Amino acid sequence: QRILWNGMPYEMTVLGPKKVISTVSRDAVLKYYKSHYAPNGMTILLLGDFAPEEMMALIQANYGDAMPQSAPTSEAAFRPAKPGMSAQYFTGISPSVSFAVPLPELSQEQAVALSLGEELLSERLSKAFTERAGHDVEVSISEDVYLEGGYLTGTIGAQDEKEAKTFARTLPAALTAATSAPDEAWLTRKKREMLASELKDYDNFLYFGMTKAPFIAQGKWELARNTASLLDSITGGKISDELVRLDMGAKVTMLIALPYPEVKATGKGEAISKRAVLANGVTLLVKSDPRSQVFGASVVFRNRNFAEPAGRCGMAELWQRTLMQGPVG
Repeated sequence: QRILWNGMPYEMTVLGPKKVISTVSRDAVLKYYKSHYAPNGMTILLLGDFAPEEMMALIQANYGDAMPQSAPTSEAAFRPAKPGMSAQYFTGISPSVSFAVPLPELSQEQAVALSLGEELLSERLSKAFTERAGHDVEVSISEDVYLEGGYLTGTIGAQDEKEAKTFARTLPAALTAATSAPDEAWLTRKKREMLASELKDYDNFLYFGMTKAPFIAQGKWELARNTASLLDSITGGKISDELVRLDMGAKVTMLIALPYPEVKATGKGEAISKRAVLANGVTLLVKSDPRSQVFGASVVFRNRNFAEPAGRCGMAELWQRTLMQGPVG
């Protein structure tokens, strides 16, 4: 996120930094609510078996009197990430290559063509890297799209650091080579699968609303509901044109994600375990092991719901959360 959305709000976790959330005032929260959750920034999705006129009248009666607010503005501007390759180490992961290519402004037809192109890329890259590695390699392709911009993103799984770096070095050429038009049999099958998926999403109100939210927020409702008619106009050549237009080989940004290397302990000797009870009743359990690669500490209280007084159920959980998070707020 920080690489792709550097300098934009999207680089931050949706939960927000602790220093912000812990210090934000009540007035600031209310101001944000009143300016952002206003009728002129609201879209209502209604899917079902009802008379449209009656439903529109019902919405008017319940929401029509709400006062609009001045539209909030954002100083954020989409700045595509610089092409290139970097590597970072993480805890508890398997080696992989994550990559992203900036997306241009898309028409309705181009967006549908690109969705089919993502399927094509995924299959062709999986085949190419599987042949190179001599074992099955999974490549997943999706989109990371917001109102101010977006990326075509993907992930390639690898067995080890050497393989991940090899995949990253050869990825730009592989992306360029994967842009040719698909054959008619593949296109017919994928259109059928995509239409079935869209109809399923359309019937699922909550899923439909979430997956199409960026388009709906931009007023592109047609894109969310006219997939069937748009699919008829998509040819293999149009899919290829959209993939070529992305210039993926030159614009791809790559992150090689690697697990921290194992560190072999150099200490010698046997583990020593001791137990002691302090004068105030604290029980201390210690295990010293020169072969250990980590240091750990934990505090356990002899208290849970079995120890709660009658009629006070929940007190143990309350204090557990208080001790973990701190008493402020």
